Amino acid sequence: MKIHKTGLILLLILTSCANKNINSRLNSYEIYPSITIEEFNKVQMINELKFKPKNSSLDGIKYMYQNYGKWDNSIDIDRTYPLLIWENIKLIEGDDELYTVGLSGEQSTYTNYCSVIVYNSKNENCFDEKSNIKDALARMFIQRTENISESDKSLEKLISN
Repeated sequence: MKIHKTGLILLLILTSCANKNINSRLNSYEIYPSITIEEFNKVQMINELKFKPKNSSLDGIKYMYQNYGKWDNSIDIDRTYPLLIWENIKLIEGDDELYTVGLSGEQSTYTNYCSVIVYNSKNENCFDEKSNIKDALARMFIQRTENISESDKSLEKLISN
């Protein structure tokens, strides 16, 4: 009986810690214009979601790769990883809207985060201040990175090439 109680207490402690971790991540994300893209002599600031990773700054990229396959395009930006872009993605369950999703990440001594941008089929930034789905999308990405496979050698090989 004593072993059973000890096991139960340990399980409760571990569950409590896991809930605090996801709650911390859900409550600490930021959305602001921080990706700069220069195209045709025009500079554009893009609103992006930044959130703490569960494992590494590749978490968001791993989620997309494990669920939607290899990205369609990539743009080099001033980060650890390029901005990897998936096009025509049904992102929200029960919604036929097709989205363009870009993910990156930054990992250094001073910073560690996942980065996401999302555009709808009308080419509107879903993390714009006026967007009515930005917070739901932020929570969705954070929650979906909770259950990714930590090790993904094929992805790491693709990114490093």
